[in-house]
Amino acid sequence: MRTPMDIVSAAFETWSKGDGVFFEILADDVSWTVTGSNPAAGTYSSREEFMEGAIRPISALLSEPIRPAVERIIAEGRHGCRVVERPCRRKGRSAIRQPVLLDLAGGQLTAYKKR
Repeated sequence: MRTPMDIVSAAFETWSKGDGVFFEILADDVSWTVTGSNPAAGTYSSREEFMEGAIRPISALLSEPIRPAVERIIAEGRHGCRVVERPCRRKGRSAIRQPVLLDLAGGQLTAYKKR
């Protein structure tokens, strides 16, 4: 059985290489929080709502595709994975660096929150 560490590591590794498979590990009822004051900020309660309300609009603001550079992943049990990543640059701004908290259950990502 794959551990939370295995699942998160593999998903971020393929995403950093330009493969969008990361979003395939999202549960249908994922809770995803986008912090800040941008138009996509808020908490989304499904994969479809998140993709439509956050990923597509955020992608339009970026000068390059998101390819996170994972610094470290800490996972214990089936919940409480913490990932620190450095995604891409926003048009006209410096690189974004954000820690994120992840929860996993049943091999799927069930919650994501940037800190």
